[in-house]
Amino acid sequence: MVSVEGLLTRAGGEGWLVLCGSLPTFGGLYPDLAEKVLEHVDLSMPAVVLHTQEADRAAVEALSSEIEGLLEREIDIGGANEAAEVWNAAGLLALCGGPAQAWSQAIGGSGSADLASGMVDEGVVVLAAGPAAAAAGTWVVSAEEDALHPGLSWLPGAIILPGELEPASVERVRQWLAAPERVYAIGLPDGSALALGPDGEVELWGSARPTIALGAGWRSG
Repeated sequence: MVSVEGLLTRAGGEGWLVLCGSLPTFGGLYPDLAEKVLEHVDLSMPAVVLHTQEADRAAVEALSSEIEGLLEREIDIGGANEAAEVWNAAGLLALCGGPAQAWSQAIGGSGSADLASGMVDEGVVVLAAGPAAAAAGTWVVSAEEDALHPGLSWLPGAIILPGELEPASVERVRQWLAAPERVYAIGLPDGSALALGPDGEVELWGSARPTIALGAGWRSG
């Protein structure tokens, strides 16, 4: 049997990467999120919410209000194309809005090696919600085109499906999992928060559990 710790690997760094199935709140579907974030974030650093052009502005402002309430101070809001400027300069960095390909393009083309690889410094917590979480995989599923597009590979070999309880139920994903490579899919239903720490920690910071579907390469050794 493959251990979760051996499976869910990321580029590294000394901070935390948190993948959320839906827009995170500090309470409700995410009852432990506030405590966990405060435990790991450097409160002396600023907090920033970044969003894509297509993001719902009301959702962006709601997330910003949540973070301001948690930290008891005003925070900055910026576009996805500003990610390189604030990466590892903000203690708490929240990424929201979609589509996932927009994050892949903005971050992958940023020119920042740490950002492109997902390296996170000590005291930094990155919350990637919905489509931004999907972009962290090696591949991104496009439902409109029934196709796969390159992701950021922050989690090598993964496809991440926010809002999906059973990732193998998606036909395009099921076909991909049949390949001989060691690939896998993660379903992140609403309320799930998969937190990856600097020393290989894999923790659940939400009320729902992610689901992992292994590709054929894992079963064949």
